[in-house]
Amino acid sequence: MTERRSISGLASAGALLSVLVWAYSAQGAVRQSTVSDPPEGVGIDERLNQQLPLDLQFTDDSGRAVTLGEYFDRDMPVILTPVFYRCQMLCTATLTGLAEALDEIEWSAGEEFQIVTFTIDPDEAHQLAQVKKRNYLTLYDRATAADGWHFLTGEQASIAALTDAIGFRYRYVERTGQYAHAASIIVCTADGRVARYINTVLPQSKTLRKAIVEASAGTIGSPWDQFLLWCSSYDPSAGKYVVAARKVMAIGGGLMVLVVLGGVGVLWRRELRTKRDKAMISGLQS
Repeated sequence: MTERRSISGLASAGALLSVLVWAYSAQGAVRQSTVSDPPEGVGIDERLNQQLPLDLQFTDDSGRAVTLGEYFDRDMPVILTPVFYRCQMLCTATLTGLAEALDEIEWSAGEEFQIVTFTIDPDEAHQLAQVKKRNYLTLYDRATAADGWHFLTGEQASIAALTDAIGFRYRYVERTGQYAHAASIIVCTADGRVARYINTVLPQSKTLRKAIVEASAGTIGSPWDQFLLWCSSYDPSAGKYVVAARKVMAIGGGLMVLVVLGGVGVLWRRELRTKRDKAMISGLQS
């Protein structure tokens, strides 16, 4: 029994090491890249509020036939990540960045939100998706993560329909045998509409948190989270939420009015008190 536990521990450590090594290499490559323009035909057309085709057929990481809609009937937001599993560069960096950012948030996949990762390569089978899930659950170690992070494979028709719906343009490069694509983390509402694109390899946990709150339509997060979201607007070029100057100025103006009214009220009460005291003194003197 002890020997089996030791072997199991070594296997888990090896899986985690593999993910970290891939992530380090991929993130390094992304940071060092000097390519300013994406390859022809590759990019992301943001289609906010687009309704996803929830009847699309896929295969989950256990080999079970599923529909996309199965992950959108749980009354919680869904984080959608298009990748291909054999990619050890951009895709690995994106999923690792997602896992690390989510690990800084107290909410967990499977409880407050779902994650659906799907491959854009129709030749990849569910066995590979299963390996990927095992690796990333080692990195994102939450009790409910196994029920909250799903890795799908599918036929070309389903992949094409879903990538078209989210505006994710990619192409196969014969020379390398790889797919040219961009990096995107897409946060969707519980009823399957696109709420927010986070087009970066290394998302900030604060950005993801606000996107989840936004996609939940107020069902997730504290009143303070709702207030912070109200005071923010998403900047696609920066890939994060920034302070909404007009809203902050409106709040500042409202507070100023309250301060002025409060000051006037204090002076008014003080004046009434003075008049009352004078009248009392005058009555005593008479």
